[in-house]
Formats: sequence, C-alpha cells, structure tokens
Amino acid sequence: MRTVDLSDAELTVYSAEHLMHELQYFRYTAGELAPLDKPSPMVTVLLESFLIHLRNLIDFLHTPRVKEEDDVIASDFCPGWSETMSSTLKAAKERANKELSHLTLERKSAHDPSKPWDVAGLFYEVSDVAKRFAAKASPTKLSPEVPKWLGVNYGTITVAVFGNMTTSSNTTSTMTVTSFGGAPPSNNTTHP
Repeated sequence: MRTVDLSDAELTVYSAEHLMHELQYFRYTAGELAPLDKPSPMVTVLLESFLIHLRNLIDFLHTPRVKEEDDVIASDFCPGWSETMSSTLKAAKERANKELSHLTLERKSAHDPSKPWDVAGLFYEVSDVAKRFAAKASPTKLSPEVPKWLGVNYGTITVAVFGNMTTSSNTTSTMTVTSFGGAPPSNNTTHP
C-alpha cells in the first residue's frame, strides 16, 4: 500500500510524460499493425509492444485504490474512479502476462484457432475507458494534453475509427489481419 501521494503538480507532470507515452505508443503500435497482413518478425515486435502498452493501460485504468507503493493509477487523478474490468480485458491481461513474460505451457501454438489477438477490439475498449477517465479526471491533476490527445472535449467522447484486425504473437507462422471500414489511428505521436 502506498504511503506517499503525489501533489497535483507532480501528477500533471507525470501524466504529461508517462501516461502520454503509454497512450501514444498503444495507438502507434495498433496503427502500425493495422495494414500488415503477412507474418514477419516486425509484426511480432509491434504486437508485443502493443501488448505491453495494453497491459500497462489496463493496470492503470483498473487497479483499485489499494496498490503497490510506487504505482500511479487512474484514481490518483480521479478520486472515486472505479472501472470494472471486462472479461475481455481480464483475459487479454492474463494471456499477455503469460505469453509475454514467461516461457510457459500456456503459450498458444501457432495452429491454435484462438491464438490471434483482436488488436482493434482491444484498442477500442481500452480507448473508450481512457476517454471516460480523461473526461472525469481532475483538471488540476491530469495534464490537459491527455484529454486533448484522446479527443475528449467538454465531457464528450470522440471515437477514432479503424478497421477490425487480429494478429498473433510468439510465432510468425500465423497471423490474421482484416482491416475494413476506415483508416487506422494516426501514427502521429503528438496529436490524435
């Protein structure tokens, strides 16, 4: 349990640097994966990076107030924040914990039909939660760049649209990317 709390000014600086980094690279890697339809080492690298940022954002947005001493979480910026983790995000976090951080028997084989990751679905779901968080966060704690970058304006939520896609990791022997219905999110790391 944490014994030291950050001041509003420290949280603002932290969110401008570290939370923005997670959000930007979460979007960047999703956007880079969107047009890729053939397995390659770069696809695996991008997917693994996407999954690391996914895990970090899930933890940030869904960790209850009782946390590790040095964790910074959404409720630091938004007192009373509580977001129930969906079964989809819970499963993605558990799977990423196993497949990214451990050599384990729980890694899926290249031929497992459940191996592909729903990158677009995970992107949308985390982005929606992040936008709700930014709309409710204290403006004295959260850098104004975060809601601006997420497209949150006056409590409304703007949803970026890009095609549905899934992709696999830990092997480049199988991958499915289906992109339709729009363009991937901008790869610009400073603006939406």
